[in-house]
Amino acid sequence: MSPIRSVIAALGAAAALAVPMAAQADAATVTVRLHAATATNESLQGPATVLGSSVTLAPTNVNAANQKWRKTDVIAGFATYKLVSSIGTTRELCLTAFAGSVRPFAATCNASSLAQQWTRGFQNDGRIENRAAHTTLTRMSSGFVEMRFLGGGQAGQKWHEHIAG
Repeated sequence: MSPIRSVIAALGAAAALAVPMAAQADAATVTVRLHAATATNESLQGPATVLGSSVTLAPTNVNAANQKWRKTDVIAGFATYKLVSSIGTTRELCLTAFAGSVRPFAATCNASSLAQQWTRGFQNDGRIENRAAHTTLTRMSSGFVEMRFLGGGQAGQKWHEHIAG
């Protein structure tokens, strides 16, 4: 192969790699509050400090940074939810779930972790499903939020996102 063709091939390969990286850098990001359809007066809340890991439901406070989540599209309909109050700290926290854990929690963000990737449901029915655990956020009648398997007519599995400033 001539040197000119080698350079052109190398530039083409570099351009092919740059396009997906640019698309990833421009991923859609929006700040939201999350609440179950069965309880519109409470929102999903992360820990009060970056040292905690509890994710709970609390009365909605539109000014509370630990009730705001930065949703960022990552791949194929999945997104991460980063706790706004942790952004810029040494330990940024993301909504996380594991198959062996009944409760969702906040853990140090890692966008490639399947445990931190969520979809709003492939059926567009309002559920927030975890990619690793294959379960969905569920507001229990007790007021706790848990990870439960899909279906079963569980009303607490439908969630709303509201844009949060």
